[in-house]
Amino acid sequence: MERVQDSTGVSGCSFCGKSHKEVKHLIAGPTVYICDECITLCNKLIAELVEPLKDDPGGHNLCCSFCGKSWNKVERKLIAGPTVYVCHECITRCNEIIAEEVAKAQSSSGSDPNDS
Repeated sequence: MERVQDSTGVSGCSFCGKSHKEVKHLIAGPTVYICDECITLCNKLIAELVEPLKDDPGGHNLCCSFCGKSWNKVERKLIAGPTVYVCHECITRCNEIIAEEVAKAQSSSGSDPNDS
């Protein structure tokens, strides 16, 4: 699978195609990237999920492009991009990574996350 790259050769989101300059956070998987905006969309899709998939949609051997788990081994569901997929567990980890990055940035700038 080819990584999405902008004109400078820096990879962009494998789901929406935005470059690292167009988003706040870009998280790398083994062969894919996902941006904070797509993570937010995935969170909404996961929240709307009523029940997990019981049959492989389309008869393909689909798997998460980040962790490699097949569609029938993921906790809830796979979310599709144009040519890549991400599972609920990897989205949860992406949320944790972004929270860690934000906390680190706030502590290095001396700002208090509780200040409004």
